[in-house]
Amino acid sequence: MGGTLTVWLAERHPEIAGLVLVNRHRAPAESFREMLRGILDSGSSVMPAVGNDIADPDQTELAYDATPVPCLLSLCEADDEIAAALGTVERPVLLMNSPQDHVVPPSSSDILAAGVSGPVERVTLERSYHVATLDYDKDTSSGGRRVRQEGHAA
Repeated sequence: MGGTLTVWLAERHPEIAGLVLVNRHRAPAESFREMLRGILDSGSSVMPAVGNDIADPDQTELAYDATPVPCLLSLCEADDEIAAALGTVERPVLLMNSPQDHVVPPSSSDILAAGVSGPVERVTLERSYHVATLDYDKDTSSGGRRVRQEGHAA
């Protein structure tokens, strides 16, 4: 959710100098949205939470015990609008992702990198899962394994 909000802000505020995104979400397939609508149609407004996707057994993420389905559905639908305007993001993007993320497919970062107009630097967080800010790579500011730096023409 944080990465989605960050990109939304960058699309609307050109004064933002650059973006740093860690395991950025991309709206899932329509089948996932249909599942969410089915949950709502069944009379439930929550589903089990996704939390604590951390490789380091000594770390624990504080997370809610349930996910509000209307909010998750709203986030997914908003991301369609955000994806359509990615080309307006002309600032540098530092895109960090974990190949072993169990929450967000690592390919989500490819969609973002291909869509923005500014330069993209990618860092792979080899030892972390989704919550990389609490995981083994938490002290990585620009370390990790640099995959590539992509320059986009504005």
